[in-house]
Amino acid sequence: MPNNPVGRPSLYTPELSSKICAEIATGDKSLRQICRELNIGHSTVLGWAIDNKEFADQYARAIKIGTDAQFDALEEEIAAVPERGKFGIDAAWVNWKRLQLDTRKWALSKRVPKKYGDKVQTEVSGPEGGPIEVRTLNDFYANPGPNPPKKDETGNS
Repeated sequence: MPNNPVGRPSLYTPELSSKICAEIATGDKSLRQICRELNIGHSTVLGWAIDNKEFADQYARAIKIGTDAQFDALEEEIAAVPERGKFGIDAAWVNWKRLQLDTRKWALSKRVPKKYGDKVQTEVSGPEGGPIEVRTLNDFYANPGPNPPKKDETGNS
């Protein structure tokens, strides 16, 4: 009995995967746009990334390069000269451009938060900004300090 695989044959070829990754690396198109142009479901390509380690590495590298390219393109968009109407600079155009830039910055911060995200630093300190006092439970119960835990009638805290 012949060994026939179940389902449709895979569309995956090294040439097609290289073409998809090259398009992603430009940063100009999303995976969905590329797949639409090639008449391939984007979930098919994501399945390739799950099933094929070599393609997954190539795809991840392409996304990283594409994200950097999108960041570089922000400079060109920021430098765009605003449209002028008969009453001066078109405020609607300025707001539309601001929304575009903010959306792209937000997307970049979610894709690569360490590189493009806001730096959030949390500092934990003791009273009045001083150091935090560290004590073991034995030390705490031996010398509870100014506000000792109250004990109920059974002697439990």
